[in-house]
Amino acid sequence: MLLQKAFFRKKKIRIYFFIFVVLFSVLFLLNGYKNYYESFTNDFMVNHTFIVANTGKEHKDLVEKEREINAYQRAIVFEKGMDNNIITTKIINEKGEYVDESNKSKLDWKDLMYDKNQILVLPASFFDKKIEDNQIILYTKNLYTLTEYLPNIYNQNITFNFNNDNLELKITEVLDYKMIPCVCISDNLYNSLLPKEENYIYYVELARYNSLDKIQEKWDDLKKNNVINYTSGQVYKDDELGMDEQLMNIIDTLKIVDIICLTIFCIIIVIVIKDLVSDEQKDILILKNIGYNKIQNIFNILKNILIFDVIVLMTSLLISAIIVMIVNSILKFNLEILNYNFICYSFIGALLTELFFCIIYIKNY
Repeated sequence: MLLQKAFFRKKKIRIYFFIFVVLFSVLFLLNGYKNYYESFTNDFMVNHTFIVANTGKEHKDLVEKEREINAYQRAIVFEKGMDNNIITTKIINEKGEYVDESNKSKLDWKDLMYDKNQILVLPASFFDKKIEDNQIILYTKNLYTLTEYLPNIYNQNITFNFNNDNLELKITEVLDYKMIPCVCISDNLYNSLLPKEENYIYYVELARYNSLDKIQEKWDDLKKNNVINYTSGQVYKDDELGMDEQLMNIIDTLKIVDIICLTIFCIIIVIVIKDLVSDEQKDILILKNIGYNKIQNIFNILKNILIFDVIVLMTSLLISAIIVMIVNSILKFNLEILNYNFICYSFIGALLTELFFCIIYIKNY
């Protein structure tokens, strides 16, 4: 205990303590900021990227067991049904005018279709919706052309074709499609129709924003051999265009800054630790004269430094946590207060460096 008291009374220790706390706090904050933007970018890209895969029954495992897929939803396929006073197949001439002007106020079957004559059907829970079994929500293209006519469309019936049977449902909402045009029915109706569905079409949610490239590498050859058919893409609103590139540029910049700061941090840490351990040489000689051997000297110095490291680490975490909570509160960020992996790696790295210099400086005593 006396050795520890003597160690912490030294003026240099207080200087080193301040240097270490500042360095670790800055490093923790920078890493938290980088992780925040990586997480934000991942969520943004995933939420704006889609894959729709048609596998067939014999190859459904390509989707259901793919690690790069976070979640998937099998779709039911409707085909267009009977035209009526609210929906038809619109025909537009070369001048962009409706051949039949009365169709201007109607829905267009083509705007509901994902591919050819297919209308993809997903359960209400997929969209966090709740509707009755006789109701339907439409996610359609070109909604802006229908805005003024929507009151006349709501609560009207629309008929679809499913396995050569007509299915009539009441429209409760007509919304702009987010990723792909589709329709939404109640979970009960979806579950009752799913066993009759012969297609294996999946709407896929990626695990990470770079998962798309990995999946495409795996599936491209399969697509050429007609084992699987899939389409993918990214959809952005007008005010989101170019945002993906901006976010990626921010991530790349933060990675460069992180590497530079980490390099500077390591250099300073090595210099400080080297000076800290070499400063203990006088104490080593004194301890050696009163009977301490090399192992005991290494143990005593490491014990002092370990206590020093723990105090530095706890202080740095406390300061970082306070700053993060202030930033999150004021700027409405969601920075991580603690990143256990990074903290452990930093602490173990500093400890191993200290051990290395302890052995180097004490082996001659």
